[in-house]
Amino acid sequence: MSEVIVVGVDDSPRSERALRWAASEAASSGRRLRLIHAFEWPVVYPSMVNAVPVMEPVDMEKAAQALLDRLADQARAWAPGVSVETEAVAGAATQVLCRASEQASLLVVGSHGRGAVARVLLGSVSTALTARAACPVVVVRTSDSGAEQRDRVVVGVDGSAPSLAALGFAAEYAARHGFSLAAVRCWDPVREGNEEPRQQLTDAVASQRSLYPELQVTELVLEGRPADVLVEQSAGAQLLVVGTRGHGTVSGLLLGSVSQGALHHAYCPVAVVHPTPPS
Repeated sequence: MSEVIVVGVDDSPRSERALRWAASEAASSGRRLRLIHAFEWPVVYPSMVNAVPVMEPVDMEKAAQALLDRLADQARAWAPGVSVETEAVAGAATQVLCRASEQASLLVVGSHGRGAVARVLLGSVSTALTARAACPVVVVRTSDSGAEQRDRVVVGVDGSAPSLAALGFAAEYAARHGFSLAAVRCWDPVREGNEEPRQQLTDAVASQRSLYPELQVTELVLEGRPADVLVEQSAGAQLLVVGTRGHGTVSGLLLGSVSQGALHHAYCPVAVVHPTPPS
């Protein structure tokens, strides 16, 4: 596993909240923290010459580094002892952070709040990264509040490879932080017939109980649409963890309805975990 947590930063409030979350996680896990700010060179058309002042490339680089230096100081204040690195990269944020995720154990980004317009407000960068990044992605929104008082992690489990990867991520995170774990199996009796969801969930969780014997685990089998059930369970949670299918080149194409619903409407930060590819 890489020992680096990458966080995408800019000068917005949502970026600051993501940075604070990432700094705390780096301190807890003993990993380095890398702040990446992606910026794009301005496009100047002939009609703009001598009409609109345009920042020179050298000035853009200086401004980007000044922003990173300020945010790095904040991160060190929030998480003393954590090794903090900075990198200003010219390019589109999605492409820059996707490349960075290939060398990271975790990618953290900020986004807008939840609600009826969350699908629009979530942001193309956050949506694309959760579908395409090479490592787990945590999306932290500006509306997430009271996380310091929350003491449980919620994970959706259905027995699939993505959900088992999510379960492993959630169990490790919960055990390390001393949180409890709520493993949720959503069940539709009309669609799934006489399946035994309780036993399926117990079987899936058994390995994590063995790995983390001190971890307090609650198994919940709840009827309803998985996205709706998980969003409801996210209220009062520290983190909601969901699995999703493999990587795609079109944002959202392979993300899946459950992951999409969680990202758009959850009450807490959301971790999206891809299944580990075979070695």
